[in-house]
Amino acid sequence: KVTHTQDYASTLNNLGTAYWNLAQHTQAVAHLQGAISAYTEAIDYFTPEIEPLNYAMIQNNLGIAYWNLAQFQQQPSETLMLKAIDAYLEALKYRTPEIAPLACAATKNNLGTTYWHLAKQFEEHQIRSQLFHQAIAAYSEAVNIAQHFSPSELTFDLLTAYNNIGLAYYQIVIEANITSDKDSQMSNLESALNYYLLAYTGWQQTNIDAVEEKETTVNYLVRTIRTFYNKYGIQGQNVALAKIPSNLLPKILTML
Repeated sequence: KVTHTQDYASTLNNLGTAYWNLAQHTQAVAHLQGAISAYTEAIDYFTPEIEPLNYAMIQNNLGIAYWNLAQFQQQPSETLMLKAIDAYLEALKYRTPEIAPLACAATKNNLGTTYWHLAKQFEEHQIRSQLFHQAIAAYSEAVNIAQHFSPSELTFDLLTAYNNIGLAYYQIVIEANITSDKDSQMSNLESALNYYLLAYTGWQQTNIDAVEEKETTVNYLVRTIRTFYNKYGIQGQNVALAKIPSNLLPKILTML
């Protein structure tokens, strides 16, 4: 039996979602602030021990709204992204891989994206590197779950997540100082290359319309191979080129 309190909480959640949808078209800041207010009030009416998945859903929605709002404000967007992270982490207490794997993967993907964007807000290399590592951890958990489901069951793009992991590994190398362990840097570059290739081959096999995505990933591959060369010379470049599929190699070589 649905109580008046539950009905009101659901209405608040729906109101938050309506505000969020409006924000995608007009008056983004005002409507996202409305979504945050509605979701925040709705949370007060859900007890996580009694309705864990509904509670987690609203926390996830709140995180998305905070993240969206951060994209429209220069300062203090770090604060908004930290609030998004807190909401996602709260949701993940109940959206576990065992109980709600698809929802868990979606929130982990959101968390990875937020860590990535948060890293971009800082100038300190050590902080940026740490946040990129956290992004990789969240994205990796998301894709590990997602691999057990069909693309139609997912609420996020698995191939984009692969690409994002590659970007994070590459950024860690860029953030490293000259005294950083060279073996670790090479391992991170290889990981970046491997994830870019997972994304590229996935788009090649499943989506003939993904022209822009494939071209972007090819550019990332070329950039990473150049970094192999800059750091490790021709031997490093050969290590990278050995990973490139034969059907893609001619195109890569013309771009180097």
